[in-house]
Amino acid sequence: MLAGAMRNLVLSLALLALAGQAFAQNQQQTAKQHFEVAQKAYDGGDYPKAVQEFLMAYQLAPLNALLFNIGQAYRMSGDKEKALSYYEKYVQFEPAGGQIPEAKQHISELKVAVETANHDRQAKDEEERAKAEAEAKTKADADAKAQADAAARQRADADNAGKGLRTAGWVVGGAGVVAAGVGIGVAAGGSTGAGLGIAGAGVAAIGAGVAMILIGNGQRNDALAKSGKTSMVVPTVAPGFVGAAWAGSF
Repeated sequence: MLAGAMRNLVLSLALLALAGQAFAQNQQQTAKQHFEVAQKAYDGGDYPKAVQEFLMAYQLAPLNALLFNIGQAYRMSGDKEKALSYYEKYVQFEPAGGQIPEAKQHISELKVAVETANHDRQAKDEEERAKAEAEAKTKADADAKAQADAAARQRADADNAGKGLRTAGWVVGGAGVVAAGVGIGVAAGGSTGAGLGIAGAGVAAIGAGVAMILIGNGQRNDALAKSGKTSMVVPTVAPGFVGAAWAGSF
């Protein structure tokens, strides 16, 4: 049937040339040459070239019968949507054409194929979009967790800044409190000189401990400030007692 359709087209072009219709002689000849090249390409399985040559022939000699051949070439090349379009044009402009039954059959089959292909393409696009969104969310969550973990480590490191000095300060200050208490006791027992000496050493130790705590606390506050968190440990010293008050902000 396809070969017959092509022979009819060749005949139509030949009749057109003989009839001397509105087409110029050289235009008729060029259209026939393109048609023959298209037919040869089609018979040889070079469907993209057949499409190109049929289209050029149609531009020069817009015969409705060529629409069927263009549709055939597009269909064989795998372009279902364009094939459907040209089959429909053929049926519309050549309703009494010899290939109408075949064209209508192709139209029916191609509509199903095109609709299925569009549906599959949309489903694939939606799947890829959902996958991309899920991957983006996973990455965003991972980045947020990594940032939170890094901030937590930074705050933990900041909390430990100056810890050695603070610990030593509490030890020295505590020892100083004990020494001051002992000294006061010794002085009260009658050994004033010795008691005052011991108490003085205790007070000095308390002062040294407080200084160490303050320096360590300063190092900690500097580190916390860099991490976006501030706090302060204030030593509290009283006779027979050493403690601390804490204040902070986030």
